Amino acid sequence: GTVNIGLRNYMFQNMEAGINCGYFTFKGKDEENTDSMSLIPFTFYGGYHLRFYDRFTFFPFAKLGGSYSRVEYTSLSGDTDKTVTDPEAAIGCSLTAEYSRFIFSAGADYGLLYESDGVKPFYEGFVSLGTVFEL
Repeated sequence: GTVNIGLRNYMFQNMEAGINCGYFTFKGKDEENTDSMSLIPFTFYGGYHLRFYDRFTFFPFAKLGGSYSRVEYTSLSGDTDKTVTDPEAAIGCSLTAEYSRFIFSAGADYGLLYESDGVKPFYEGFVSLGTVFEL
């Protein structure tokens, strides 16, 4: 899962910027002698809320950051692991509904993970529920 922490209307009306971080774990593949993989992405994001109707916004955004990966696998010398940090970038959009201090959002993004053996594209879909705090 992921966590977003952002500021809206801080510098400009309807602008939002913040951080996005998460933790994912995947099962390995026997044919690749991989036991498991853990991925921790950390990105900065920014975008603009285009308001329509009273409580809805369309939110195009961009993310830029990196990810830390740890792969556990079995080699000829036994169980071992490999860790790596790679840059990533993504663009996406979401549809957000606001009611009182609660926010419901659904969206998707397309990104690129820049690994040492090449660029790996990825897609992400999400549904989120949050609350608004006023500073």
